[in-house]
Amino acid sequence: MRTPRLSNLALLLIAVVWGVLMVHWRWQGTDGEGWRWVVRSDVKGYQGYLKALLITHDLGQETPDPDYLHRTPTGSLNKYFAGTSVLMLPWFTVGHGWALLTDAPRNGLSAPYQKALSLGGVVHGLLGLWLLGGL
Repeated sequence: MRTPRLSNLALLLIAVVWGVLMVHWRWQGTDGEGWRWVVRSDVKGYQGYLKALLITHDLGQETPDPDYLHRTPTGSLNKYFAGTSVLMLPWFTVGHGWALLTDAPRNGLSAPYQKALSLGGVVHGLLGLWLLGGL
């Protein structure tokens, strides 16, 4: 029987610690609603593509938000590249399914969306560490 590599055990330990920290500080926070702050800053812009395409169906016609949208003569322009949104898409979709199952608001900003996106960030981080371990 093969024994697990030390790097795999370390990755498992990191995953457990990261998961506990995410739930305790990112999802619960000090007031039980820390999840409200997952989508902020640049993430608003990246998530803007997903929200416009999948929820409001108004890509290019969103209400301008000075943080990430600029008004143009033909609509609005999101200043962020769409690549990060592509990586966020599976997690946003999980959040949407979660919202449908729990009757949470389907607005892209409710708890299921934000928790799924934060979980996706952890999974992508762990995947990156695992790939680095194989070098």
